[in-house]
Amino acid sequence: MYENWTRCWARFGVRRRARPAVIVVLLGAVVGISACERAVPPVDGKPPPTFNAERVACETQPTRSPCSSVETFGRMQRYHLQRSDQATDKTIIVDFGGPGIAALAGEDRLGTIRSVFPQVDSFNLLLLEEPWVTAPVDDSCKAAMTGFYNAVRASKGIISAGAAIHSSCDLVGGRWGFTPASYRQAIDAVVRKEGIKVHGFVGHSWGGVRLSYLQGAQLAFVALIHPYPIGAPLDRLIDARVEKIAGLDVFPTLELPLPVAARSVPVTPFDLASAKVAFGYVDDASLAEYEQLFVTQGPEIVGQLSDSLWGRYGADSVALGLLSELEEICNVTGGLAEEGFPSTSTVRGVLTARYAPCSGLNRGRQGGVTSFSIATDNMCVVTSRSDSVTPDHLVQKYFPSNARPRWIQVDVKSHSSFDGLAECLPPKER
Repeated sequence: MYENWTRCWARFGVRRRARPAVIVVLLGAVVGISACERAVPPVDGKPPPTFNAERVACETQPTRSPCSSVETFGRMQRYHLQRSDQATDKTIIVDFGGPGIAALAGEDRLGTIRSVFPQVDSFNLLLLEEPWVTAPVDDSCKAAMTGFYNAVRASKGIISAGAAIHSSCDLVGGRWGFTPASYRQAIDAVVRKEGIKVHGFVGHSWGGVRLSYLQGAQLAFVALIHPYPIGAPLDRLIDARVEKIAGLDVFPTLELPLPVAARSVPVTPFDLASAKVAFGYVDDASLAEYEQLFVTQGPEIVGQLSDSLWGRYGADSVALGLLSELEEICNVTGGLAEEGFPSTSTVRGVLTARYAPCSGLNRGRQGGVTSFSIATDNMCVVTSRSDSVTPDHLVQKYFPSNARPRWIQVDVKSHSSFDGLAECLPPKER
């Protein structure tokens, strides 16, 4: 769902082998795009080339996936439109959720979807990148993020540190994540530029909330995989996640704190609690391998999982994806009561402290999600009884009452799994 540095484990239903000891964390700081046009001198008497803002938006900060861009909402929106080999304007929006995913930075996610699920062969696929990836960030915001991580780690001053992030990083303006308006405008801008039509929607985790942003959309089908429990208050979600995570019995018994080579801070009870939260994203195919590694490299693996959850790099720097996560979640679900926080040496403390910057907000700052104002006769939702990130009973309890989805339950522990999507997608068009 929203712990942003672990979702690279999603395998879209393909049981690939991976080295679980290597947790992928974005280690580079995000560089903002300059809006200023640089003077280009003539070459060989020829006029200077025309400035192309769309090209610059992708080239200034290169991506591993194909990248296009369009101006919308006062900024350049980056995206990947993968066209079908068959000529068509019918397009499926694919939203991998988050918030906090650098959707174009890693593997070709749309290429993986197309290779695994032949039902989408006859459609174009559209993937938007979240605004935070190219948003400039000032030193005061970076300092606030470092202060917040240190406060959470020490379990002291969490509320004030969260408030500093909220004020220093401007979490309410749609700068880092999508607002309902900016998401719709981004889709509309791509549709106009590319001459396509939105036909369907595939959303993972927080992607279900973004579906609600598309007010008035008419869709041939909707498929949601492990969706966020739309409409559920944060405290209810935390309670349910604590209960699910309590069932984990794979973690080693460690006498903490323990120093770990190549890690600037020791592994503490905070790291162990954070690792238990992050474990919900580990691919099912790697679970047995992790259990073995816990025996031989317990402290190292716990430290890596903890760092992946918080986006920690260097000594105490925090990757910017956390800002997107906080902005979207805080503004949709509202805040928690400012009554102090449990110790972050516990799972409940870690989950609660993560959303300290939401404290003081009224639920539904941008409009609470209690219904879908979209038109579709084919909605399908995949859940798992073992999912510790979006517990299935909450998803069903709080699912918008005006929707009548077809429910599919799978037996996987990993929130990142795309198992069940094949059953949700409509049959392949011929």
